[in-house]
Amino acid sequence: MASYRVVITGVDAKNIRSLEKKIAACLGDEFKAQVAKQDPARSRADRLAEAESCVDDAKSTVEGLRDELQDWLDGITGKSSVRIKGR
Repeated sequence: MASYRVVITGVDAKNIRSLEKKIAACLGDEFKAQVAKQDPARSRADRLAEAESCVDDAKSTVEGLRDELQDWLDGITGKSSVRIKGR
């Protein structure tokens, strides 16, 4: 069965606990909700650092997937002469 991630933004509440209760009341016990407070007062430098971190994480994920694909290709071809671009 597939799994999905749902993001709901722009929700006002007194605190995280009251929001979690509100979500549980709407969705029931079948779903788990993770609630995190957004801090809109962050500086541009903080947001840039976060974006850079996301880019680094994405780059690492892509490199890992590329390595997995290369290992798979080497396994089915029996040789490592065929290379995936970027390696």
